[in-house]
Amino acid sequence: MAEESAATEGVQPFQVRKVQERSFFTRVFGGSRTSDAEAAVENLIAERGLDNVDVVAIDNCLCQAGVRDKPAKGVLLNVWRHAVERFVATDGTLDSAEAVFLDRLKCVLGLDATTAYSERDSVLANEFVALARPLISGSDATSEETRSAISRLAQQLRIPPDKQKSLLKPLAQAAFDSICQYWFGKRRIDTATVNALLAFKKEYDPSLADSELNKLVRCWHLALLDQGVMRLTH
Repeated sequence: MAEESAATEGVQPFQVRKVQERSFFTRVFGGSRTSDAEAAVENLIAERGLDNVDVVAIDNCLCQAGVRDKPAKGVLLNVWRHAVERFVATDGTLDSAEAVFLDRLKCVLGLDATTAYSERDSVLANEFVALARPLISGSDATSEETRSAISRLAQQLRIPPDKQKSLLKPLAQAAFDSICQYWFGKRRIDTATVNALLAFKKEYDPSLADSELNKLVRCWHLALLDQGVMRLTH
């Protein structure tokens, strides 16, 4: 516990914000606003610090907000999601201290590990695609520099290689098709560009029909003929 406290010192995704006080009628007859309940829980953690909050304190906070049972689980999951979103929104990464904070937060909120991690992974995947989209959709999408930059983003957001490939598959396919069509129109393609396309294909596995592959090879051979590297044989 002491090690966790040291690791998360100064880490805080929440800020105290105003919560609308429940009216007399809602306290007597029931009723609540989940957004106010979420804010109340986040305020509690922001004011006391995570190490000074436990499951009982969270439960009391929800009761005071008039939220119980199934709605309470939704509130707690949203609080968890807000923490993940705010961490990655700061600098596009989820560092080790923030990861430790989230593990501790999961326990304090009483969340099931499978549900919590699934929600976290969803946030990280969305952030990764949002950051990678302009890179993989750009004119230099197939360059080694772009692929390295995307890999760094994946590492920063804890996206494993297989998931990185599946998340970017639609964007990679669109970029690959667009680049190929551009060079088909030019009727010539240099060796460096061919190698970059092949490396891109190996990285993200976009599909390439046999007819398209034949076009690519023909454009390359025409470029080699122009350069005198290849000669026609009779």
